[in-house]
Amino acid sequence: MKHLQAPPIATWLLERVLPATDREAVIGDLIEEYALRARSTPPSIAGRWYWGQVYRSIPQVLRCAIRRGRWLGAFGVAFVAYIAAGLLESAGFSLMSRLLGSDARPPGVLDVFIGLATLALGGYFAAWVRPGAAGALAGIVVVAVPILMVTTSESAPLWYGLTFLVVGPLAAVAGGALLTIARSRSTERAT
Repeated sequence: MKHLQAPPIATWLLERVLPATDREAVIGDLIEEYALRARSTPPSIAGRWYWGQVYRSIPQVLRCAIRRGRWLGAFGVAFVAYIAAGLLESAGFSLMSRLLGSDARPPGVLDVFIGLATLALGGYFAAWVRPGAAGALAGIVVVAVPILMVTTSESAPLWYGLTFLVVGPLAAVAGGALLTIARSRSTERAT
């Protein structure tokens, strides 16, 4: 029987938002349940279950952190980063429209790239200002994107909104992880 591994990106994302004290136990239980499900159902169903658990857990983990008072400052920084990323994204779209000369075209892959890049940049600088703020930015994206999908009058394709709903939080957390990597490399060079 082939060894099935839980989706590594989902695990990585959950590791970024869980407190260090709970990380090993929560992820261990989740991976154990995934292994049981992967043996009795097709791997794609077990993978969807795993992603669903991770995606539903993130808002709850962030809410608990807020109630403990540890993330209030991080959410303030993340909110400012979200607004700044949105402004930067709008500037990128405007520049792209001027360069390509098309104002009334539907969103495309280049638009997604600009949006995700600005979220990653927002996560990087949010984490630079306050540790944990990149995870808070991911939480804001999880809440804001569905609201924007329902309330905006613009007719963006469904794939566009779903891409930001799924990959947007990953981009924000990845930006914060890039800062962590850069800092650890800087520390290694100094020693």
